[in-house]
Amino acid sequence: MSSSPSWDTWDVDERFVRQIIEAANRRAGKIITDEDKARRQRQMKNAEKVKELAMAISKKNNSVAERVRCYIRHSQEVEEDIRKLTQNMIEVKVQRLKEEFDRKLAKHRQVLHSDLCTYFPLSEIARLEDSIEQLRKVD
Repeated sequence: MSSSPSWDTWDVDERFVRQIIEAANRRAGKIITDEDKARRQRQMKNAEKVKELAMAISKKNNSVAERVRCYIRHSQEVEEDIRKLTQNMIEVKVQRLKEEFDRKLAKHRQVLHSDLCTYFPLSEIARLEDSIEQLRKVD
């Protein structure tokens, strides 16, 4: 028998244990009375009840542990869903800000172009736009 028996696999051959105890008692010269036998039977029954209770407690502990694992797994899934939703919301907000910035930039360019047309001739504006394009290519 191993040093740490598992409640699931630990089976005691009651008859074998009784024979060993009786043999040891005979060698020691001790006479086993009916009262001793009854006490030993009660002890064996109590040991069996303890074993059954230990198995029931083990099953309940396993059930509780499984519920805790399910709760943790669910919490992790919810956390991942929240992270994804937050990321999506950020991406949508960034896209909206980009579009708004592009609209405002286009509007300001239009206003600037209109102002330039008011104060400069079209040939000068074309020359400035060409200069700007050349500067962009240099960068």
